[in-house]
Amino acid sequence: MLLCLLATSAAPAATTRPASRPAASASLPVVSLYLDIGYPPPGVTEYQQVIAGFWSDGTVVWTTNTGRTHAGRPYRTAKIDPAEVDKLLKELDAIHFFDDPELAKSRPVPVDASQRVMSARFGEKQQRISTWREPTTQPADRFEEIWSEARRLISARVPKEGVAIEKLDERIFDIGRAARK
Repeated sequence: MLLCLLATSAAPAATTRPASRPAASASLPVVSLYLDIGYPPPGVTEYQQVIAGFWSDGTVVWTTNTGRTHAGRPYRTAKIDPAEVDKLLKELDAIHFFDDPELAKSRPVPVDASQRVMSARFGEKQQRISTWREPTTQPADRFEEIWSEARRLISARVPKEGVAIEKLDERIFDIGRAARK
C-alpha cells in the first residue's frame, strides 16, 4: 500500500498546452492591439481577438489569422529582446501616444460596430484608444496619424516565426483600463 502511494505521488503531472504567459510570471503585458467584437456574426465566440501583444520580458503573441479581420485564432508566441519592447514603448512615447490631447477626444462609433483597440503602459503612463475602422493610407487627422504610426511600430516588431498556443493571458485586454473591482 505504501509503495503504491509513493509510486503515484512520484508520477509526473499531466502537461497542458502552454498559455501565452506562464501563470506565475511577474512580467506584465505592456502593449496590445486587438479586435473587440461589437455584435458578433453567427458562430463567433472569441469576442476579443488579439492582433499583437507584447510583455515586458520580451514575450510576443500575435495572430496568424489571414481571414477578413486578421485577428484572433490561431496564435503564435516567441521571445524578442526585452530591450526591443522598451524601445517600442519609447517610440510610442516619442509620437505622443500617451499624451496627445487628440487621443482623449471621444470618437463616434456606429452601434454594434467592432473596434480595433490599441493600448500601452509605459511606467506611470498608459493609454487605450480605439477606432471602428482602420485609418486610410492618408491619415485625416492627428488621431489617425498617431494610430497609423503606432500600428506600424507594433507590426514591425512581430517576429516572423513562433510556437503555436491555444490559451491567451487575458490581462492583455486590460492595458489602459481602470482597475477591475
